[in-house]
Amino acid sequence: MTEIKTINGEDLRKEKEEWDEREKKELFPIARLFGQTQDELIREFKEYKARKLFAKVEYDLTSVTGDEELGRKLEECASYGFGGVIVLPQYISRASSKLGKKAKIIAAVNFPYGEEIPYSSVKCAKKAISEGADALLVHVGLTLVKRGAYELLAKQF
Repeated sequence: MTEIKTINGEDLRKEKEEWDEREKKELFPIARLFGQTQDELIREFKEYKARKLFAKVEYDLTSVTGDEELGRKLEECASYGFGGVIVLPQYISRASSKLGKKAKIIAAVNFPYGEEIPYSSVKCAKKAISEGADALLVHVGLTLVKRGAYELLAKQF
């Protein structure tokens, strides 16, 4: 049962009951048109909205530590219909072969702090793309940002 809240001390039960009644009246002809009950129509709509939302979510797998865990998480990604998966570069080919085109493969380059040798980011990014990454999540050097060395950061890319 939905919790009824009050605004400025007013009980909103009556308004909720009116809303529910109006919703039932509006949904009945639509449900009947599709040969469903109102509850079935509402359930399908909620599933549709959840799938639409999941398609916008990128599942972060950068903390995965083993092949078994990675396989399990990739299966979750496929079953829930997530829009993308963020993986470390060493897992790109496995994620790509497991998911195919069901989800976008995003490579986390220089994860987590971006403290790599200059120009290695570019090399790593090119390799990630060649292995099947659809997008890149490139982390820049945190110490360079803290120092304000933005020109040096720009030269690295």
